[in-house]
Amino acid sequence: MRSLKFSAILLLLFCARLYSVSPKNPVPYAISGEIEMDEDASEYEIAGFKMEFRNLSDKNIVELTVNFYMFDEEGEPVSVGRSNVSLIVRAEIPAYETEARRISLDSYFYTVPDGLYTIDYLYVSKIVYDDGGVWSDPYGLLYF
Repeated sequence: MRSLKFSAILLLLFCARLYSVSPKNPVPYAISGEIEMDEDASEYEIAGFKMEFRNLSDKNIVELTVNFYMFDEEGEPVSVGRSNVSLIVRAEIPAYETEARRISLDSYFYTVPDGLYTIDYLYVSKIVYDDGGVWSDPYGLLYF
């Protein structure tokens, strides 16, 4: 009886996973971004994140959480701050529209970097819609 319950739970989880990655439930966004270190920028003093986000859903977005990792020129995690970044972006992004913006990364650094940084594993872990709905992919598994 115990193994039957366990098997039923595993089957339910498997079916839920199949549904979550099916073509009927695609990832509701497209995103690109890069690190900027422009001395004349007004949004930041040390470094910033320049992103372009496209809402691919038929709902209006009010907030999203953007995640990525920073690497130095040799491909190593940054050594002058935190390499993992999680940014909460409050923005009204209408359905099927694109939002471009720059966000300060100054709080992630404790000194000015020597060289340029790159990012990898850029994904959105959470989207909040204006109707109160929430889409989430905490580890970026649906995006990659």
